[in-house]
Amino acid sequence: MTSLAGRTAALPLPRIFVVHHNPNSGRYAYADDPNDAIASAKALIAEGENTWVAGNCHRMIGVGDLLLFRFGGSRLKQEPGLYAAAHVTRAPEQAENGKWRFRYKPDARLTRHLMRAPIVGVRLARLVGRSFGASIQPVPPDGRAILADLLGHQPNREEQPVAHTGITHGLLILKEPLDKILSGTKTWEIRGKATARRGPIALIESKSGQVVGVCNVVDVVGPLSLAELRRNADRAGFRPGELPYATTYAWVVRDARRLAERIPYRHPSGAVIWVRLEPSVVRRLPKSG
Repeated sequence: MTSLAGRTAALPLPRIFVVHHNPNSGRYAYADDPNDAIASAKALIAEGENTWVAGNCHRMIGVGDLLLFRFGGSRLKQEPGLYAAAHVTRAPEQAENGKWRFRYKPDARLTRHLMRAPIVGVRLARLVGRSFGASIQPVPPDGRAILADLLGHQPNREEQPVAHTGITHGLLILKEPLDKILSGTKTWEIRGKATARRGPIALIESKSGQVVGVCNVVDVVGPLSLAELRRNADRAGFRPGELPYATTYAWVVRDARRLAERIPYRHPSGAVIWVRLEPSVVRRLPKSG
């Protein structure tokens, strides 16, 4: 099997789930011929961001996790196996019908690799057991090790979540939305891009030259539709008439609190979103955790 190893530096694999697509069920059809795994994989890429039911995995799935699509069924033209890949872009949310759904975005590069060299047969059996009707299954640790060897690495992708245990950066926010975050009435900070940063951050009031609070970035939701943003107006702190950005994301924050005393910092030239804080400022911030 052709490996992606050596093309880029090796990166750790995230949590991985196998998504089961059986064209015979009639529920999921990406191409004109749902029994053609290659055509379906291509159509999945063309379809772009979409949703899937999380099932019993709804407490496990998070933004950035890797999805591997298994195409099967008795009439499939190819051998049943993994032919497509995607990444979770929004954690599962419970719909009115009680089902938990998450959003995903296809990984075109990894899907093209899987179309050329799908994971089938014995390799597939080693990754994950029988689904017994489940639409999605987590890949166990031994299966993850197999994937790391087969794929060579986890492909680079924009905004891969990275957790940080201590505060190193401050986020610039205008005074009005920042006050809402610090009062606990706003938990979605709306931005035009996703962020890879997770964990504790400092909160900087724009144009003040001061750190005024701290919080934790716990997730990124999006890209959001206007309807989704309106449904979450309370979290966002405003009711939009239109999407504020071409691609709109919510940076989900928790545990926001205002500092007893503001901390001055030196603003680097060109910084408009993040500021890397100097050690003298970091030492004055409350310890995370």
